[in-house]
Amino acid sequence: MCQGECIVYASWKQEESLEFILLIIKKMKHTSQEENFCFYVSGFIDGEGCFSVSFRHLSKLVVGFETKVSFAVGQKQTKQNYELLDRIRILFNGGAIRDSKGDNCYKYETRKLDHIRNKIIPFLNKYPLYTSKSNDFVLFSKICSLVAAKQHLNKTGLLQIINLAEGMNPSGKRRTELSKMRAKLGEIL
Repeated sequence: MCQGECIVYASWKQEESLEFILLIIKKMKHTSQEENFCFYVSGFIDGEGCFSVSFRHLSKLVVGFETKVSFAVGQKQTKQNYELLDRIRILFNGGAIRDSKGDNCYKYETRKLDHIRNKIIPFLNKYPLYTSKSNDFVLFSKICSLVAAKQHLNKTGLLQIINLAEGMNPSGKRRTELSKMRAKLGEIL
């Protein structure tokens, strides 16, 4: 259903916002409850989701760094929010819910590359994001493809992943860490 609509949504302009909202409402009237939940989850991810790429220095590796990807979405600790995250876990057929005590929230999270590539990415391709987080998703998807192709195990591929990761979450606090890592990678190889 979404494939033809994605073209319409991608061409959305701010002055067309009322028409856009009316189009979504019209389409949702003709969808099942399950399909409506999928649209809801996409919007929920747009607001509360996190695409993460992390690097850990490990001198035993040829390139000196381990690369990990993860996807998470969190909510304040209430029974209702836990049940919502559990429903999302069931929808994605994997991942886990953890108690993030420091943040006083529950987080649905998946760190398995195959699960992210086979469940999360296809879902968000079918039910796209609309905020600036959509750019993070595009970069994250590319990084996942590179990691799946084992490109994180060579200097050129790892540098490409670092450059893509640097484009994610422009307001993030770890920009200096990536540039330090890039310099360290140059020293190692």
